[in-house]
Amino acid sequence: MTSADHVEFYWFPHTDRCLTKRNTRVPLTELAPLGRLRAVWDDEVLANALFGAVIATGRRVPALVPPLARVSARALGPRAWTDRSHDVFVSRRRVRFQEMEYAVPRADAPAVLAELRRVHEASGWRTAFPVEVRVAAADDIPLSTAGGRETAYIAAHVPAGVDPGPWFAALEAIAGTVAGRPHWGSCTVWTPVRSAGATRVWASSPRCATGWTRPASSPMPTSSTCSARSAAEMARVSVEHRRAALVDAALRVMARGGLAAGTTRAIVGEAGMSLASFHYAFDSRDDLLRDLVRGVVGREFSAATGGMTGDGGLVGCLRHAAAGYLEHLEREPGHEQLMLELTLHALRDPALQPLAREQYRAYTEAATRLLERAAELTGGRWARPVSELARLLITLVDGATTTWLVDRDTAATQAALDVAIEAFVSAGAAAPG
Repeated sequence: MTSADHVEFYWFPHTDRCLTKRNTRVPLTELAPLGRLRAVWDDEVLANALFGAVIATGRRVPALVPPLARVSARALGPRAWTDRSHDVFVSRRRVRFQEMEYAVPRADAPAVLAELRRVHEASGWRTAFPVEVRVAAADDIPLSTAGGRETAYIAAHVPAGVDPGPWFAALEAIAGTVAGRPHWGSCTVWTPVRSAGATRVWASSPRCATGWTRPASSPMPTSSTCSARSAAEMARVSVEHRRAALVDAALRVMARGGLAAGTTRAIVGEAGMSLASFHYAFDSRDDLLRDLVRGVVGREFSAATGGMTGDGGLVGCLRHAAAGYLEHLEREPGHEQLMLELTLHALRDPALQPLAREQYRAYTEAATRLLERAAELTGGRWARPVSELARLLITLVDGATTTWLVDRDTAATQAALDVAIEAFVSAGAAAPG
């Protein structure tokens, strides 16, 4: 590990193989870049396209992960080239993942890796991503994870959107026994005081140097102790609950301050979570906005349908729905203003235009379900296609919502909707008979 300026390797669980990478600084006069075809084949076809297919297949059929890991470990052959630093160190990562990385004393790295492998094999887990190991010299940089000691960094990965559960918990527990330090930008469930007695110490010094301590008697954890810690000390919020909490937080932030206020940092701050938690739950802010749209439309639908009855036929039923929606509008005007803002913003941004289409697709589905429910409750039926009527209903509600947001005149809006509903039912309902 000291044979070059920068050394790292990748161990593929389920195998005895590692891929190694050694980088050494040379003068710019010695450039010998990798050939274009070899670069595309290795970095795009094998490292991204093929590896992405391996990950996707393993998620669908976990039993295939071990043999696929053996294929992945042998896919890249030896190569050597010389190029500028940014072309050597930077690589395209098109396969999205979550990462947990711990800095451990370099001398302890072999024992940590051996125990991590033992726990992995004893557990029966299926892990397609390799474990990454790299080394660094000691430094005296404030808050550095390599502060004051020769360091090895050990990182575990899982596909984006997958609960890392006991795999990350095992790495954290094992690294903790040798005073492991969590990477500031990766997933961690480290807390200031651990029930086992390990304490993270912020040593007071002019440079704010940090240290971590653990009980001298703390043993290297076994698979059973890792499971216990995962269940107790390291309990994780499910990805579904985390997504819901972040969506609720985003809705509060943007209902108050508009779409521009909904930065990732503002959302996680409102939710009381870390940025790592956000990227664990969502691929991007746009991904969150899609869930937000579905959530708001669901609230609108519940508000409109909650008070619907069969009294008064289709006209009376839809008036009940309109009254329920208006109550929601008065209670949460910021939600509806945000939805309008989101639509207009998405139409100006080609990358977000699909979001506007998804928004109105959700509106159409909700309107269709509402009209079908109205027919069921009243025993009536629609003479025109419900899909056509749903579009007309959305047009009426859009206009009423925008007008109300401007003048906040609920009585006038209700009166206008009463007239519109009579005309709507007259045009769309079949005569009894």
